[in-house]
Amino acid sequence: MNNQNNNEGNDMGAINLENLSSDLEEVELLQPTINNDNQTISNMTEIPVQVQSVNSQNSTMFQGQALDNNSPMNANVSDNNASNHNVSYDDERLLEAFIGKNQEKILESSFNFAGLFFGQFYLFYRKMFVYGILIFIINIILVTFAKMIFLTLFINLAVGLTVNKMYINFAKKKINKILVNNQNKSQHELETICAKNGGTSVIQLFFGLFIEFVIALVIVVISIIFGLSTIFGSLVSNLNDLFSNSNFENSASNGIYDGTFNYNSSIIISDEFSISIPSNFEEGMFNDEHMYNYEYSSNQGMFDNCRFSLAAVDNFSDAENMADQIYNYFSNSNPASVSSIKINNINWFSLSYSDSMGTNYFYLAEKDNKVYLFEYVIEENADSNCINYKDRVVTSIIAK
Repeated sequence: MNNQNNNEGNDMGAINLENLSSDLEEVELLQPTINNDNQTISNMTEIPVQVQSVNSQNSTMFQGQALDNNSPMNANVSDNNASNHNVSYDDERLLEAFIGKNQEKILESSFNFAGLFFGQFYLFYRKMFVYGILIFIINIILVTFAKMIFLTLFINLAVGLTVNKMYINFAKKKINKILVNNQNKSQHELETICAKNGGTSVIQLFFGLFIEFVIALVIVVISIIFGLSTIFGSLVSNLNDLFSNSNFENSASNGIYDGTFNYNSSIIISDEFSISIPSNFEEGMFNDEHMYNYEYSSNQGMFDNCRFSLAAVDNFSDAENMADQIYNYFSNSNPASVSSIKINNINWFSLSYSDSMGTNYFYLAEKDNKVYLFEYVIEENADSNCINYKDRVVTSIIAK
């Protein structure tokens, strides 16, 4: 019995060894060979591998495991990303916050009466600084260079018609910049920022007035340096009109003397009149092709000059009427009455008045439906030669 058991045990051992040898041979046959660059694996076709396909579009890897996009965890991640990058705001409330005062009128009305009556000043008040300066420069060009004061009415009318739409577009651009620079802000915080950047500002209004003054001063200085007397005279006489924005009044004030002479820059004075200049006189600051302007100093201290000018005057066609207006304007200085005198076939209307600074003489004549003014000033400390020079110069003027 024992021998039989031993034989069975030996047989089993033999079988096991035979099976083990067979297994080892199979493993050796199935063992993959690796090429030199450790990238390509051969004999993989002999390995029975069951592959489970994974839809990459419907799953994602999270800590080494494939998660379906429909799983609760992945849904939470997507929601968080959406909340960070797709935040929506109430644009209408932001626009209303930016506009501030009178938002209903600006948003609903097609015409703005404040823009009509105040022009560039309303734009400054609404913080539209660049637009306000642009309107001011256009007015300067129309009034000073183009001699078209009445066109400033149309500029103000255009402002009244377009300012609401222009301001809404201006506000939307500003709001877009605010949104770009404040992406993590809440609706309430953004409304506060919009209100601060928009609305109205009295400080901006006064700053605009200051810049207008600087621009006007620069133009005056340039005109003096380059001898642009007509530009200088027109600008000085109309600056008050531009600053006060009283364009309706200006349109009706043509031909009314207000203490300032506006000279016509389209007239070449030498084509209209010849004049004899005494040798003691030198060219004045405003002497150019549009004006004869000369002066003489007697070297007796301050206010010892005498000077004269001859040029065409804007907005007048009646010499006698202008002379009467000058007389009425200086009525408190007891002017000499207007008189008519003919010199070298020129009919002059003359008058004079004196004050603490000296004596002013005016001679006005008409030529080709235009009024020409000869003005002679003798300061209080000038010597006696000045009065003689006046008569010599006046009698030398000859119309061409």
